Amino acid sequence: MQHLRTLDPDQRLGDFATRGYLRNVAKAKDPEIVQRLQHNSFLTGIDAALAQIKGRPSLTYGDVLQNA
Repeated sequence: MQHLRTLDPDQRLGDFATRGYLRNVAKAKDPEIVQRLQHNSFLTGIDAALAQIKGRPSLTYGDVLQNA
C-alpha cells in the first residue's frame, strides 16, 4: 500500500520566515490572509481568462498552459 505524502513547499523553499507562505507578495504567514490573497488574485484574472476562451468550440490542455 502506498502512502501519500503532503507537499510542503515552504519546507523545500526554506524561506517561510522571510517570504511567507509560497513566497506570496505580502509575505503573509497567516493561512486566512493567504487564502484571501489567492482568492483576490483569482478574481483579478477571471475576466481575461473567460474572454480568451469565449467562443472556442473546445479547450485543450495546451490552451490552459498558454497563459500559465
